[in-house]
Amino acid sequence: VLADRPETRVALAAPTGKAAQRLTESIRDALNALPDALAEPLRSSEAVTLHRLLGAHPERAGFRRLVAEKRIEFVDNGWCQHDMGCTTIDSMLSNWQEGHTWLKENFGAEARPRVGWSLDPFGLSATQATLQSLLGMEAWFFTRVPKTTLATMKADRTLEFIWRGSGSLPANKTEIFC
Repeated sequence: VLADRPETRVALAAPTGKAAQRLTESIRDALNALPDALAEPLRSSEAVTLHRLLGAHPERAGFRRLVAEKRIEFVDNGWCQHDMGCTTIDSMLSNWQEGHTWLKENFGAEARPRVGWSLDPFGLSATQATLQSLLGMEAWFFTRVPKTTLATMKADRTLEFIWRGSGSLPANKTEIFC
């Protein structure tokens, strides 16, 4: 997008200050894998909280308008993502249900997240990939890939891949772009 439309502005936002700091670090790490021409416009980007970015609360009309215009999109559960605190399938699903219900009630069905995002997972789970796919997510982004795995993926040019999270369920239902 930036190559075709250099006037495009990119803003990074997260629900909390700590999440914004982690997002900034994660994005900077990811930029190291890109050619300089693509990465350079984003190198100075720093994530802030949604509240600080917008100077508004979700209840305000301006924020709602930006969501309706698809200028702001929610990822994963909206305001939160599950991590090591949600260690069972039931807790993962409850967390998603609560987040997606809140988004639907406050912003309408069109605000449903289409991309899953795990900023700081402690290990990757095939269950997580399967659930993301079964819940209709189009893609799933995550960080904290072991350095040796990341180095191999860079060398093999396989940083993007299709993850089939379940061998026992139909592939067309459980594959997700990562």
